[in-house]
Amino acid sequence: MSFTSLPKLKDCRKSLTHKGSYRNYGASSKTHIAIHHSLARQSSGGCNAEAYARYHTRNNGWPGIGYHFVIEADGTIKWCHDLGVKSYHVGNSNRFALGICLSGDFRYEKPTAAQKESLVNLVQYLKRELPNLKAIKGHNEFPGYSWKQCPVFNYRAVLGIRGNEVPSGTTITSYKAPRTQSSNLLKLERPYMKSDAVKSVQKVLGVSVDGIYGPKTARAVTQFQKAFGLTVDGIVGNQTRSALASPPYRGILRRGSKGNLVKVVQQKLGGIAVDGVFGAKTEKKVRAFQKANGLAVDGVVGRNTWGKLF
Repeated sequence: MSFTSLPKLKDCRKSLTHKGSYRNYGASSKTHIAIHHSLARQSSGGCNAEAYARYHTRNNGWPGIGYHFVIEADGTIKWCHDLGVKSYHVGNSNRFALGICLSGDFRYEKPTAAQKESLVNLVQYLKRELPNLKAIKGHNEFPGYSWKQCPVFNYRAVLGIRGNEVPSGTTITSYKAPRTQSSNLLKLERPYMKSDAVKSVQKVLGVSVDGIYGPKTARAVTQFQKAFGLTVDGIVGNQTRSALASPPYRGILRRGSKGNLVKVVQQKLGGIAVDGVFGAKTEKKVRAFQKANGLAVDGVVGRNTWGKLF
C-alpha cells in the first residue's frame, strides 16, 4: 500500500479506542468518498481522532471510530481504518462510502490551509487505491442526510472539481495556499511589501484593502496577535497566518466588555474608534452588522455574529 509515503500520515488503526471490529469488504467495495467535519471547534481539547473514537464507542455504542481518516488542524492525517472497512458514518451508504473527516466546526470557522493541502494529497492517493471510485460527496449529499450541516465548507473548490464525479484518468488539481513574499513572511519594511497575500490579511482584519503592508496593517496584525495569545511581533508568519485563516471564537462580547478582542471586532466593523471598550457606538455598529447579515439583532457578539465577522 502506498499510504506510507503520504505526507503527514499517522497510522492510528491499532491505537484508537474500539469495542469490537467492523467488517472489511475490501477496497474494491468503496465507490464513494464522504467528506465530513467534526462539529468540534479546532480550539477545543477534543478536536482529534482519539476523542472521536472514544465518543463513537462509549456514547454511540459503535465498534470503533466512524471515519476512515481524520485530518486535524495542523494537517496531520490520522489513518483510522483499512480502506474496505464498513464503518458507521453515512447510514445506508456505509458499505460503499469511505469517510474523511476534517476536524473543526465549519459553521463558524474554516479549514486551515494545512487541512486543505492534506485533503488534496489524501484524495490523490485514494484515487490510486480505490479501483471503483466513482464520486466524492459531502455528508449531506448522501440519502437521508440532506438536513445535515456537514461538511459546510466548499470541498469542491479545494479539490478542484465541479461536481461529484471523479472521472477516470483525471488528476485533481492540488490546493495551493496563497503565496506571500519569497521569505513567506509579511512584515513592515522599506519599501513596503505589496501583494495579494497582504490583501487577504487586510480583508480579515478590516483595514483598508490596498495590498500594501504599511503601518496601519502592521498595527492591526499586532492587535490581532495580542488578542489571540500569539507572538506579538507584527509579522504574519505561519502561526499568525493559521489564526487569521480561522480566528477562534473566545466567548461573548457585549457592552461593557474590554480588551484586545474588542479591538479586533472594532477594527473589523470599521467606522468607530478602536479603543478596546465595547460601548454604545460599538453596540450600534454590531446591531447594524447583524441586521445587514440576517442575524438576530441584539448588539452582542456571540458565535453566530463572530462567524459572520470572520
